[in-house]
Parts: sequence; structure tokens; C-alpha cells
Amino acid sequence: MGTLQANKDTIDLPNHRGMTIFLVILFLTAVMLIAAWLDSPYPFDVDSGFYIDPAEGRISTVIKPFTIWILHPWVVGKTARILQLETDLGFLSIGVLSLVINGE
Repeated sequence: MGTLQANKDTIDLPNHRGMTIFLVILFLTAVMLIAAWLDSPYPFDVDSGFYIDPAEGRISTVIKPFTIWILHPWVVGKTARILQLETDLGFLSIGVLSLVINGE
């Protein structure tokens, strides 16, 4: 049991019980992580505002250390204005472009 005969070769079937246990554990872990994330009183993304504000031209609202990281939001802001995109799509487009240029 657990083998197939094909052209006089023996092929081992995967261990279905082990795979089932692995998938159940993976599923339960994902459910627990999602439940913990949804139940968290803290926002998942705590510093995006400090990048979005300078990209939209509100640099005076940014606190240190985000004031020294201005190039990326500046490029995103200019790209979003030129292409008439929303700021979040500007960040997405610059991120994708940087991955393409980097070759990954």
C-alpha cells in the first residue's frame, strides 16, 4: 500500500496524513494571526502618514527622523502629480519601478 506500478517502476505516493496535518496547522496559524491583527487596538501601519504628508506637500507636519527621509516621498509626490495619480498609487508605482530597475 502506498505505491503505484507504472512501467515496472515503483512510485511512492506522498504522505497524505502528514500533509493534512501541515495544512491544518498552517490554516489555524493564519486564522489566529488574522484574528489577532483585526483585534489589535493599534493601527497596522503607524508611520505611513509621515511619508504621505511630504509627498502631498505637507512637510511641516513631519517629525524627526522622517524629516531626513525626504527623497522617496518627494519623488512619489512629483510622479503622482505628473501622472495625475493618487498618492498611494504613486508610492505603488515607484515601488514597482524600483523593483524592476533593481532586477528582482
